[in-house]
Amino acid sequence: MKLGYFDEAFTEGADDWFLFGGLVIEESRWRIIERIEESLSDEAREVFNDDLTEIPKPHYDNNLRSEASETIYGHLDFLGFTPIVALVDQTEALRWNKVEEPSDIYNIAFSNVVERFQMYLQKKNDPGIMFIDERDDKSFKDLREYHYEIKEQGTDYVDPENIVGVAAPLRDDKSNGMALADWMVSATGTHLIRGNSDYYRHLYDNFDRHPRTDEVKGVGVKVIPERSIGKLEKHPDEV
Repeated sequence: MKLGYFDEAFTEGADDWFLFGGLVIEESRWRIIERIEESLSDEAREVFNDDLTEIPKPHYDNNLRSEASETIYGHLDFLGFTPIVALVDQTEALRWNKVEEPSDIYNIAFSNVVERFQMYLQKKNDPGIMFIDERDDKSFKDLREYHYEIKEQGTDYVDPENIVGVAAPLRDDKSNGMALADWMVSATGTHLIRGNSDYYRHLYDNFDRHPRTDEVKGVGVKVIPERSIGKLEKHPDEV
């Protein structure tokens, strides 16, 4: 069984980019995630559990941020994880006929992550479950209905039969897996959109790649629409 923890970043319809993604781990390795938090000082643990995707970001001493970042991303090298991140160019997406309201952008990002998660599970011949970020009751109900629709009808590319379900939403400060998903999305977004994160390198080698080109683009990192890659500060395959 594979566990997928996925979080969002930025506000649907209100920022230039909307990100949704996280990491997939083997069920037997989830205890390692707890050890990451245990290795931090009490102050750095607060940074770990905070929502890095909040705008504006919580203020912490730079030394605390560095301690938390170096420890967390260093431990990730031993976790055995696969990151999956979708970036939606909202200025482009809001022009599409299928986007009737800003919340539809979440579904676009969600369906792309579902596709990549299903392809990963197919390759591993394993079932998986998705844990998602906390949402209000109506949003989560709508999302579950959307997931059931995908399960019944599939997407343009996959029938997500290996994904057994979407679990009850989790808060970052109540789930170390969700906190790590937050760090995945934050590092990816900061590197690709702003061009100033050194921590993307800890993720890069773990992304799934295209079997022929060996590119992360379009596989481990989905940019929607793909032509919007040109708007990014860094290409997904530029570390």
